[in-house]
Amino acid sequence: MTVTNSGPPSSIAPRIDFARELAGLHDLRGQVAFVPGGYGGIGEAVAWALAMAGASVMIAGRSAANAEKLAALLRAAGHAAQGVAMDAHALADIRAATDATVDAFGRLDILVNCIGIQREQGLLDVTEDAYDDVYRVNLKAAMFLAQAAARRQIDGGRGGRTRPVGDGQFGAAPRPEGSAAGAVGGVASEHEP
Repeated sequence: MTVTNSGPPSSIAPRIDFARELAGLHDLRGQVAFVPGGYGGIGEAVAWALAMAGASVMIAGRSAANAEKLAALLRAAGHAAQGVAMDAHALADIRAATDATVDAFGRLDILVNCIGIQREQGLLDVTEDAYDDVYRVNLKAAMFLAQAAARRQIDGGRGGRTRPVGDGQFGAAPRPEGSAAGAVGGVASEHEP
């Protein structure tokens, strides 16, 4: 670690050159990342971060045009990226988008699921339809995205490793996606290399 004492004389902590020390820490060159929900909000930031770290990135979402628009911006910045349409409500779309990632880049190493919805309803106002929609997207889609990615990783001889990160929100209502970490974590531990 590069430590300098260029801080004020009363400084207890040494000054660290973080740019130098962290360079290469997140080197993803040669890795392929699949980012469902990758063209909006947090997903777009994730897609840029993965690409800037060297990963080839497949961006998926309901709008093929939006996914491809972000992919084009990433390519213009010198990164490998493609976009694909995927409706998180449809298992066939989840599987097809996962397969498209492997078809385009030859493998799948990283799944960052940025899909999530919320319904702004108070606890006493939550409807069954709203609850079911949040459940389908925030839990069911997460499970089957992890399953599809793990299958392609296993097929590629690299095992199937997933790690759940974050969750969504359902206003003040019960959080149906709360058990997503447990469901997806089971896929992870079951098929690690």
